[in-house]
Parts: sequence; C-alpha cells; structure tokens
Amino acid sequence: MSAPLASREIDMTTNKTSKKTGKTKWSKQQKAIFKAFQTGRSHFAVIARAGTGKTTTIIEAIALAPEDRKVVVAFNKKNQLEASAKLQAKGDHKTQAMTLNSLGYRFVMQNWRGTRTDDSVEGDRIFKVVRDDPRFSQFESTPLAAIKPLVAFAKNTRPFASLDDLLEIAETKDFTPENGYAEEGWTTELCCKVALAVMEISKKPEPQGRISFVDQLWLPVVMGWVRPMFDLVAVDEAQDMNATQLLLAQGSCAKTGRIILIGDPRQTIYGFRGADTNGMSRLSAELGAATFPLTITYRCPKAIVELARKLVPDYQAAPEAPEGIITEAETPDTAKPGDAILSRSNAPLMKICLSFIKRGIRAYIEGRDIGSSLSTIASKLKAASVSDFAAKIETWRERKTNVAAAKKNGEELLTAIHDQADTLSALAEESSSVDEIMSRLNVLFGQTSDPEKNAAIVLSSVHKAKGLEWNKTFLIRETFARTTWTDEVTEENNIAYVAITRAKREMVWVNMKVKKRRSART
Repeated sequence: MSAPLASREIDMTTNKTSKKTGKTKWSKQQKAIFKAFQTGRSHFAVIARAGTGKTTTIIEAIALAPEDRKVVVAFNKKNQLEASAKLQAKGDHKTQAMTLNSLGYRFVMQNWRGTRTDDSVEGDRIFKVVRDDPRFSQFESTPLAAIKPLVAFAKNTRPFASLDDLLEIAETKDFTPENGYAEEGWTTELCCKVALAVMEISKKPEPQGRISFVDQLWLPVVMGWVRPMFDLVAVDEAQDMNATQLLLAQGSCAKTGRIILIGDPRQTIYGFRGADTNGMSRLSAELGAATFPLTITYRCPKAIVELARKLVPDYQAAPEAPEGIITEAETPDTAKPGDAILSRSNAPLMKICLSFIKRGIRAYIEGRDIGSSLSTIASKLKAASVSDFAAKIETWRERKTNVAAAKKNGEELLTAIHDQADTLSALAEESSSVDEIMSRLNVLFGQTSDPEKNAAIVLSSVHKAKGLEWNKTFLIRETFARTTWTDEVTEENNIAYVAITRAKREMVWVNMKVKKRRSART
C-alpha cells in the first residue's frame, strides 16, 4: 500500500516521475494546490486547462486534506470510475468518488424507499396529466416530443420553475408542438402548463416506485432532502454542471466545510443541454473562493500549445514537451486506426466515414445518442424513396428554421437544425434506398470509442470528443470558420480550444470544402 500522502515529498518542479528516484515531480502550481488542500480553511477554485493533469493532481491533493468526510463529485460515470480507481491505487480510503446522480439517489432512497429509476415514468406522468386534468382532457393526442424534453430541461436548469420560466425555455429551446398538434389546438402555453403539472406530481411517490434519471438530482433539491454529508466536496468538471447539480453539491457540504470547484471555464461548450455556462464563476463569487491556476499541459506538444494560446493566453507547455507537428492536407484520407477526425458539426463526417468503410477501413462516428436522434427524425419522414427522403428533409429544415428564426436567441437552434438536416442529406446522397439510410445510421453511430479506440478511426464532433485524446487528430478546418482566434470568450472559441487540445503529437488541418446547403445561417 502506498505511503500516506501527508508524509510524501512534494517539492519537485514538474508533474513527471524521476527515473533516478522513482518519485513524482510536481510543478509550483500543483504544490500551491496541495498546500491549499492541506492547510487551507476556505473554499477555492482550481482553473485546470486542457491536459494539465487535473485528475492526478486532485486525487493526490485531496488525500492531504485533514477532513475525514471527503468526496470527489464527478461529472459522469466514466469520470467517477477513473477517480475511484486512482483513489484506490493511492490507498486513500477516506475519500469517496461519486456522480451527482448517485449522491442524489441516496437522498431519494432515504425518503422514498423502494424507488427505482425508469425514464418511462416521465411519459406516463404526462399522459396522466393530459388524461385527468380538465384543462387538457379534450385532446385525443399528446405532443410528448415537446413536453418531455421541456420537463427534463426545466428540472435540470430551473428546479423551482414557474410557468413564465417554462415559457421562456420552450421558446428558447424550441420545445413547441409540431404542426399536427398545433392544428389540433395545442399551444406552447398549454404544453408548458402540462409540464408544470408534471413537475408538481413528480413530487409525490409514483405507484410503481419509479423516478426519472433527472429526478435523482431534482427531487432532493426541490423536496429539501439534501443534507450535509461531507466536510470537503470537490466538484470536478464544475464548468459543465447545471443549476440543479450545483445546488445538490453545495447542499451536501457541511456549513463549516469546504467546497473545491475544479474545471476550465474555457471548456464550457454544453450550454445547449442545460449546463450553467456561468455556474462555476457565479458559485465561486458566492463562496468567496480564491483561485488557483493549473495551466501547464502534459498532453499537448509545444506547437499545439502555441496555437491554443491565441485563444487561452495562460496555456503553457511543459518544459520537456515535444515540439509537435501541425500540418495541412486537402483530405483526411491518410488517417489510420487510432487517429481521430474532428469537426465542429456532424454533417461533414458522414461522407468521410462512409469512404473509409467502403475501402475496408474500420471507422465510426462517436455518439449513439446522435444516431438515435437522427433515426427518429428519419423515421418520422415516412419517405417512399431516397428522392422523397431528400425532399422531405428540406421541407423539415424549412419548417424548423422558420420556427427557430422567430424565437429569441434562435441561433443555437438553427445550428442544430442545419447540422441534423445536412447530416441526413449527406447520408441520402450515398444511399440507394430508405432502408439503406436507416441501416447505415445504425452502423455509423453504432459503436463507442473506448473499446475500439485503437482499432478504428474515430470521427467525432468536438462536443463528443471532449475529455478524449489521440496521438494524431485531423480537424475539418472550414467547420471552425466562426472562431476569431483571439482571447475573446465565445462559445465558438471555446469549441476550437477543446478541438485543438485533443492532439498529443500531431494535428492536421484538413482544408476540404464542406458542401454549402440552402440555409438561414448567421
């Protein structure tokens, strides 16, 4: 078993293991973080840039903290398992690693015994409200596709939502009834009233003991079940947390305890799915948290860092980092299994992936959920042929674009609509039948990266590539056209920063032309 961390020497200079002594060398930034964990008495934040050894640093540091009840709150199950394995390897038995969902579920089980998670419950709640509430019982059908995501988004971002809150979310995120439902009499306001009623009945135990995945977080917050379980709460990937998650993490810390926020605000790219884009900064301000930088990357070579510094000026290469290579090419055809091809949007990846598969080279597009969403859209078109499919995609694009263009802050919706339409159109151009389109969707999006990572070429949007790394990456340059390449904090600059910092050795700018389609892009 490893020696207790408190007795180890941590006075080295870089995050490397000495060949002579076998001991880990730590940077001055890491030593400052260790000291804050070990001797500090107040909240603080660690601004950890891409590839800076964040997890290793925090696992090493938290064992130095004097508190007995400690937890690392991870963003997802993958991060939680990684943290657990490293804690175990270090012999740290005082610190737990949990996802926020598992933490929230503990509070639920303490109050509603016998509860189980089943996402089908949300749809059943919606149908119950529509069936039993006189305001809605006259309708013969229910716009589930509009109401269900509205409920989930509200529970994640506005846990104590009012009708006005729901109306704002529905308009901004386009959770509105499709044409057929609108013709029947469903309005956005009626959908919001159903959603509000669903949130209300969610606060009562369901006969079958079911709750949704989101309820694991939401119920403890709105029901006042959150209790201070820990004296030190380290929130990993804090920049990606939504409002409900942050409230849960904050409430689980004792009043006299410490909250440590760990993350990189410049990697905030999940606002579209409910992350509180200013949550880390806002909570840091509320807590009066001091800030510690972790800016030296041990992943990226110097050439990559120099490019990234145009976006994030405090980013630094490790002194011993290799020079690295940034080159240019007209196509990504030289990519090999183990490499990654990254794009701002999914549409350009479709033809590229199919071309590799046709040549007998293993390749897939990262993201089962993306494939599932596209399959749902494709199925609803009920196309009789490929040409009919292509025509109906354009009709779908036009209708959704008109709706989004009329909304406040509709640019985010327009981007998603065009990406989905372009992706399906690109697939239709390469298919001979509607059945082939559907089959290819399953094949192209039918894998995950980890088990097959070194046996196939991974094609991915930047959002799906976050947290991953490869020796060599190919970036479809034209898809990053909105990047200003300045230190201005914008979503597009953040996305570019995440994209270029996935490479450990070499990055290739691919200057292929992406087919332009009729759209209302801004």
